[in-house]
Amino acid sequence: CSDEETKANNAYITDFMKAAESAKTYSKAGNGAFIHSCHTHCAALNDELWNVFQINGVTMRQALSSWWHSSGEPAASHTYSPCLYNESSTPRQCNPSCSASGKDLFV
Repeated sequence: CSDEETKANNAYITDFMKAAESAKTYSKAGNGAFIHSCHTHCAALNDELWNVFQINGVTMRQALSSWWHSSGEPAASHTYSPCLYNESSTPRQCNPSCSASGKDLFV
C-alpha cells in the first residue's frame, strides 16, 4: 500500500475504534474484544492464524479462553485493541505476529 492508502487504513481503524468504544456494550462487565490489525479475512476461522495473531503477547485463542472462563470481570480485562500501520516506512505492519505465519498478509 502507498503512504496515502496506509493513512486511509489507519483512519478506518481509528473511526472503527471510536464507534466501538462509544457503544454501551464496549465497557460492559463480562464483555470483551480482540480487534487485531492483521490485514486478512476471516482470521478466526483459520486455525493457524487463530493461534498466531497476538496483541500484547496474547493470541486470539488465549483471549477467548480467558474471557470464556472469567466471571463478569470488567470488559477492559478482556479487550485487545489494534495498532496503527506505519504510514511512512516499511514494513507497514505494526504487529509482528501478523507475519508470523510466514505469509505476507498485508496487501
